[in-house]
Amino acid sequence: METKQCNRCNGIKSLSDFGIYRKAPDGKQRNCIICNRQQAREHYYKNKEKHCARAAARKSRIKSALINIKERLGCRFCGEKCNLCLDFHHFNKQEKDIEISSVFMGIERLSKEIKKCEIVCANCHRKLHGGLLTLESKREIDDSELRSLLVRKCYKLPKVRNLTMAKLGYLRATKLTKEQRREIAKKAAQARWNAKSK
Repeated sequence: METKQCNRCNGIKSLSDFGIYRKAPDGKQRNCIICNRQQAREHYYKNKEKHCARAAARKSRIKSALINIKERLGCRFCGEKCNLCLDFHHFNKQEKDIEISSVFMGIERLSKEIKKCEIVCANCHRKLHGGLLTLESKREIDDSELRSLLVRKCYKLPKVRNLTMAKLGYLRATKLTKEQRREIAKKAAQARWNAKSK
């Protein structure tokens, strides 16, 4: 059985007690899993305010993205556009995995759950559950449009000089083709050139 010494606790442990790190010669991290957890916990408590602020900012960004989606689509039945009146109604209750209002989730999971829903206002929602309204089919939400709405609101793009680097996460998340990315990169380069020449 292969062993390794942990850099933090100096204990000699089995390689299975170390996390994977492909850049290392042995393919394992320097600290054991237990020490890594302890270090992460210490870092969190040391910088708790920063972590909480980041989580709150992310939560508010996701909430604003959901509001944007609601206002864009409106109620299926009456066309209401006020986000305060609109709900996400799951088309099939058996398919429901999570509450969309619990916004601590990734974009992939969130967009997957939204696609299972229909947006209806509070009145129509009550009528749906009361049996006064029926919903035979749900509206098809364009996947690329939904992802771009979520990504634009949920990702905070870094402020860097190179526009293509700043938008890299956004471009990958919206699944643009290589040609579309090249076109955007060309436009960004042209804009930088024009700014320099002025």
